Parts: sequence; structure tokens; C-alpha cells
Amino acid sequence: MGKSLASVIIPTYNKAEYIAEAIESVMLQDYPQQSVEIIVIDDGSTDNTKKKIEKYIDKVKYVYQENSGKALAVKRGIEESSGEYIFNLDPDDKFIQGKIRKVVKVFLEDRDVVHVGHPVIYWQADKKSERVEKLPAFISGKRRKGAEIIRFFMRNNCFFGGGSSFAGRADILKKISIHKNMGYSIDAYMVYFLMSKGYSYYFDESLSYYRINPDSYSVKNPKERAEMDMLANKAILEQINNNDFDDGVKILYKLKTDISELKFREFSGEKTLQDVLNLWRELSKNSKIINCNMLCLARKYKLLQRSLPSAFINIAQKIKRRK
Repeated sequence: MGKSLASVIIPTYNKAEYIAEAIESVMLQDYPQQSVEIIVIDDGSTDNTKKKIEKYIDKVKYVYQENSGKALAVKRGIEESSGEYIFNLDPDDKFIQGKIRKVVKVFLEDRDVVHVGHPVIYWQADKKSERVEKLPAFISGKRRKGAEIIRFFMRNNCFFGGGSSFAGRADILKKISIHKNMGYSIDAYMVYFLMSKGYSYYFDESLSYYRINPDSYSVKNPKERAEMDMLANKAILEQINNNDFDDGVKILYKLKTDISELKFREFSGEKTLQDVLNLWRELSKNSKIINCNMLCLARKYKLLQRSLPSAFINIAQKIKRRK
């Protein structure tokens, strides 16, 4: 009996410098290569990405599309995939030896597990530095109901297991609705969507490297990040409201979305006192409905910081950047 087919989706845009390393990290896995499908979705790259991939063309399914953003590149990758399990790999990251074998083993041994995640090694090649991500004890090395983990993430305003650090059952991901505005947050929504359908398992060992480089989302201009986050949160909230998520998650994700909009209005100089008061009023009402401490939620979602006058926040950020 052959091994289950694993599809590895690599959505890429102008990452020719790194793409070969990502592909080879999959090809070097200790899992039968005939049971691994590598799909590169080139989202309209203008560098020499296609040329870099030519040497792997007999081992990689290469799909070119006009530039449409990461979310739609991922959507195309899911549509093109044939495997039972879908792995995401960002083009500047790489898998650690054994990842596919270990993840597939979890899926095979427990049909109720629909999502598998793990910590990453943050890797800054130019500075030759590495840092291992630490997962909360609530999820590390455990199998839990996905809905419980989503509530944990929402109550604590945290998230683990996106990017190149998760895999899911294809039959579930094939049913997901993806909007262009989800952008870089598409990984998070795929994880939420998977978790809403069953159990999740997080390894306590790192199984991929996350490369930090100058054009990473994490180092983008703060205003640009604020706008991307706001649009992504609105697109995800719409899907959460239309799918099998509990009311508490819907309430908390709306809070997250409203605060991200307030943050963007702050950067745009449009934030008003009424905006702030409306958010506090909403927080007070909803914290009672979901039985959460209002001040704890305000702290987790940085509402106290968002409530300060924009001029004060701008001065504080300038001081922080100088440091």
C-alpha cells in the first residue's frame, strides 16, 4: 500500500532568491517523493522566479497567474492540489527533515484530527541568528478540540501555527471560501476554518524555519500593516459569521476587527473620541455576554493604548523607533 499523497503549496511573489531552498527542503524530506506533490503558484513575479524553478520542473507543478495577492495564490494552490493533506510553505521558509512524515502520521492515526501545527525556528540568515518559538502550554504537544483552541486564541489575542507551520486535511480546505483582502492573514483563517471542523494537534518540536528578511510582512511600514490587518480582519469576520463558529468567537473577532479599524483610523488621522467611546461601550456589553473580564480583554487587545490621543501615540512611537 502506497503512502498518502501530501500536497505542498508554495505561493510566491518575487522570491527567486529563496525559492530553490524552499523547494529542496521538501525534496529532501524522508517521505517517498512519489507521494509528495509540490505546487508553486507564481503570483505574477517580475524577477527570475520562473528561471530558478526550471531545474525542478519535472518535480514541481508550476502555475503562473497575474498578480492577485497571497490569498488568491493560496486559493489557486488549493484548487490545483490532489493530495489528501495540504501543507503550506512560504517561499522564503523551509521544512525541517521529517516534517511531512511526522505530520502525516498524526493524520493517519487519528481521523478526528483535521489540523496539525508546530512551533517554528525564527531565522535571520543575514545576522546568523535563530530563535525557537515557544507555544503556550495549553496547546503544546496536545490534541484538543479545535473550537477550544480558537476561543483560547481569541480570548488572549494570540495565534500560533500559521505560515509554514501547519497542515490540514484537503477535503476540508477544498470547501473554504477565500477573499483577496485576507492577504497575509489567509494562513490564520485556514487554521481557524480547519479547527472549526474537528480536532487539532500541535507538536512541541519545531518542524520548519521561518525566515525574517527585510521585505517580510513583520517589518512593513506600520500604517501599511494597519491597513492590511483591517482589510484582512473584515474579510475573515464575514466568513466567520457565515460559518460554523460559536457566538463567542464571532463576538471576539468583531472586537478584533473594530480595534484594527480604529488603529488604521489612528494612523490616518481620522480617529475620534466617539470612535473610542463606541468601542468601550461594545466591549462592556459583549464581555458580559461571553463571560470575559472587560479590563483583561482591553489589555489583551491593546484597547487602552488605542484609546490615547493620536498625537500622544505618534510621539511614543517615534521615541520607540529611535531606541
